[in-house]
Amino acid sequence: MPYFSFSLKEKSANLLYIHDDLKKISINKTYYSKNTELWKLLNKKKFTQYINQLSFEKINKSQQNGKKILFLIPPNIGFGDALEYSEAINIVKEKCSFDYVCLGFLGKYSDIINQYFSFDKVFSIIISEKELDFFDIIFHTSYEVKSFKFQKYNRSNIKENILKYFKISDTQKKLQKIKNKKIKRISVFPISKSPIRIMPVKLINDIIEIFSKKYKIEILFESNSILSKTTELMISQNKYVKIVPKNPKELMKYLKDIEFGIFMDSGPLHGAKFFKKRGIFLETSVSSKILLKDYCLIKTITNHFISSYCSSPCGLVNVFNYNNALGCFETLKVHQKEIKNIRNAKNIERNIDKKKYNLFVKNNVGCIKNLNIKKIINLIKKEILL
Repeated sequence: MPYFSFSLKEKSANLLYIHDDLKKISINKTYYSKNTELWKLLNKKKFTQYINQLSFEKINKSQQNGKKILFLIPPNIGFGDALEYSEAINIVKEKCSFDYVCLGFLGKYSDIINQYFSFDKVFSIIISEKELDFFDIIFHTSYEVKSFKFQKYNRSNIKENILKYFKISDTQKKLQKIKNKKIKRISVFPISKSPIRIMPVKLINDIIEIFSKKYKIEILFESNSILSKTTELMISQNKYVKIVPKNPKELMKYLKDIEFGIFMDSGPLHGAKFFKKRGIFLETSVSSKILLKDYCLIKTITNHFISSYCSSPCGLVNVFNYNNALGCFETLKVHQKEIKNIRNAKNIERNIDKKKYNLFVKNNVGCIKNLNIKKIINLIKKEILL
């Protein structure tokens, strides 16, 4: 995860495709970022001619005193994590005596965070030196909150961790019982950023075949996702409506309007929680106790898969490279403890070949294979008739 500063002596059109905010850069001024794509671009030889300065920045423990705080979020997070971080920091804003609370770097999620929350400012991918100097406290969440250190291999509750750090009790009111409306549409969310958190294609086909006679079935796919493309090609049923949001704003608009959802561990699950929606969650590698704590409108199909190397939910959020192979604890035949003991665990997260993700769609990992399709169908029938 790079945290770096840079200064340009000349602008380049190559910057603009990353984010519109880069159009606002002034030459000979210093900026800070955590954007991995920008870091890689600035390090290319052909870009040297445009650069005054480019360097890694040391992350220091934040000062505890001050009224103006900037929370710096890890780069390359998903839609769901962006919502989770924002909800937690919004509570910090309400409960603590800060005068000014800002977020960076939310990238493509900046617009929806601005729309649904009331932070003083949300920085997309860069912040100027002048803007940075305005803050009393620079809070790097993944550095300050120690429980985030092993988050990719043992997922924990983002909101709970942040509130615990600031000694805030989560006094969120429990949901009142909502009068259920008659369900006419079922929204299916089979895709995530990881092949160990996707919906088995057989289940998708069964849902369409069984429920399309009485209900409108909508299936949400993602553009530019090999998991999404492979899954769609393997669906044999055709009585469904394909939904492909162009951006996070369109996704939030769609989620606000759903009636009943069938979710994997992915961004739409968190969006559905945000809008107080009903549905069913299919647990694989991450526990519903973490993802749906105190949320009662989405029911869980729990997963009790056990192998010689892991038991579900194991906490892993994505596949990783180990001994020249890509997989999870089960498929790579490695225990979680062994991964924790690797001196530089970051190395096994790098250079993941996403083109190989389609192999996991065609041959699901153990915890996905373990999902009881009959039990899922029966729970859907029960819930949509309530």
